[in-house]
Amino acid sequence: MVIRDSFTSTMNYHCSPKIRQAVAASSAGMMLMAMVITWVFAAVALPQMEEPGSTVNLAKEEASWFASLPLFLGIPGSAVVGMLCERFGPRKLLLVLSPPLCASTAMMAAASLEAIQAAGAAEILLLVSRVLQGGIGSLFLMLVIVYTYEVCDRHLRGTFIAITDVWASLAYIFCYLSGAYLRWYTQAWLLPVCTLVPGFCGALLSPESPMWLARKGRDEAAIKSLTLVRNSVEEMTEELQVVRNSNTQEDNTTLYKSLQLCGKKFNLIPIILSSTILILKELCGGMTLGMYIVFIFQQAGVGLSPIWSSVVIGLLRLICNVFASTLLHNAPRKPTLLAGNILITLSLVALGTFFFLQSQGQDLSRLEWLPLCGLGIYIVGYAGALGPTTWIVALEILPGAVRSLGLSLSNVCFLFSAFIISKVFDATKDQIGMHGVFWSYSVASLLYMILILVCIPETRGLSLEKVESYWKKI
Repeated sequence: MVIRDSFTSTMNYHCSPKIRQAVAASSAGMMLMAMVITWVFAAVALPQMEEPGSTVNLAKEEASWFASLPLFLGIPGSAVVGMLCERFGPRKLLLVLSPPLCASTAMMAAASLEAIQAAGAAEILLLVSRVLQGGIGSLFLMLVIVYTYEVCDRHLRGTFIAITDVWASLAYIFCYLSGAYLRWYTQAWLLPVCTLVPGFCGALLSPESPMWLARKGRDEAAIKSLTLVRNSVEEMTEELQVVRNSNTQEDNTTLYKSLQLCGKKFNLIPIILSSTILILKELCGGMTLGMYIVFIFQQAGVGLSPIWSSVVIGLLRLICNVFASTLLHNAPRKPTLLAGNILITLSLVALGTFFFLQSQGQDLSRLEWLPLCGLGIYIVGYAGALGPTTWIVALEILPGAVRSLGLSLSNVCFLFSAFIISKVFDATKDQIGMHGVFWSYSVASLLYMILILVCIPETRGLSLEKVESYWKKI
């Protein structure tokens, strides 16, 4: 009764809670967009650096590290972000980290200056900036997802988390399209300014995660935050009570206690499953294809120019993500994952077959449409279903008491697998050919389908309380 009275007395805000949720989620999404740009930047920068007359020339190994360093540095960052998130709050961390990420990305533009090049420091400066981007940007992914999940109500979580993939796709198309007109050093400062500045301003106007405030025992602040972003007293009361019950049952205020909590069977199983599905998602090749898409089209040697083929794929990715954000508001998770895997498997097999025939010296003049069409089908399955749904399920299956730390551990597995796959891409294609690369990705997709059918529960519409009770029954 006291909680209900507190909610009622503070509900004197005129702005719609849905609008506040949208502002908060969009601000976090703009920050995520800046982080993804650091991942995909190499896709357009490296081909420009390899052009005749380029004043910056990275050796093959340096270019490989330039592409994969942000992912590599994301591994240790993701290992600590869960603890930092619980210590300081997701919104506050996003605000603190945005300026240095912007500065470290813009810093790459200095490598184009004659003084830097004359000193022989351009390549070093680029790699150092990539180290900083990786260390800082690695924290963003989990923070954005956790903040979006906890600031939105259960009816909109699926939609807004799916929209995080829309922001990622906007980063891809923004980078690809600007790369068709701008030099890499102009992109280096322009892209982060266009994304992080509006994201930072929007986050300043948004509330802190009410669930985090409740977990920290700051009930008055949690109630005030909930009144801004929830539509009913009943829903606010339920969420606050679930967090209170978790805090009463488990002392997770220290790292040792949090790790102990993660080690319990009813928390450990969903953490392992969350990590596994993120690993399998990457083994399907999503990150690698995004980072090397221009190169893949260059290798195919057919159809549109490589850069404009990449723009077409980027636009298709964006359209599919927008569709997915609408679909996942009501769509069941397991059938969506299965449908995405089927499309991905078929497209990877077809692409592998194309490159196999190419390696055998076959005449492919009648199959010029296949690389663009095959990657298009892949994007429909990945961006329209598998990508966003995997992140939603990876988060939704985690009990509230271990959500931040559990997703942090899952994110470590995700980034480690993404780094390994992207780093060994060149060596792998040299050993087993482009066809072998695509066929190996298709095997991972098949394994993912088996895991979905056997181990993953349906999470659509489940309340926080039901998620926790589900794992306690196993």
